[in-house]
Amino acid sequence: MKADYLKIAVMAVVIFLLTAATFQRNGVWVTKLSLWTDVAAKTPAKSRVRNSLGNCHMLLGDYFRAVEEYKIAIALDKANYEAYFNLANNLENIGLGREAIGYYAFFCRAAPGAYPEATKTACERVARLTRELTTPGN
Repeated sequence: MKADYLKIAVMAVVIFLLTAATFQRNGVWVTKLSLWTDVAAKTPAKSRVRNSLGNCHMLLGDYFRAVEEYKIAIALDKANYEAYFNLANNLENIGLGREAIGYYAFFCRAAPGAYPEATKTACERVARLTRELTTPGN
């Protein structure tokens, strides 16, 4: 009988701890930014994670922070083509079109066929930004 009470007490403690962990973890899922910030803290060397964190900052209009995250993503994986496009887009958003051209051009040349629309957009932006930057008065 005493063993049964001990088993029940242990089960109650386990259930309590699992419930507390669930509540704590649910707080991480409140926003995409909180989720990806938590993931980046736990796996800082994952390029895809840093790209996703950059996307969160971009969606919030924090373009400078997004640029930082995309640069980290590229440093971690030179083949993360999405990060190149995202970085170029954000550089353009903050008025650094000259710097964006190089990233758009790389994406335009190197992106695999899985990104046909983005590749077309990147190539068009290279041409437009180059034109704008070489036109007198700009």
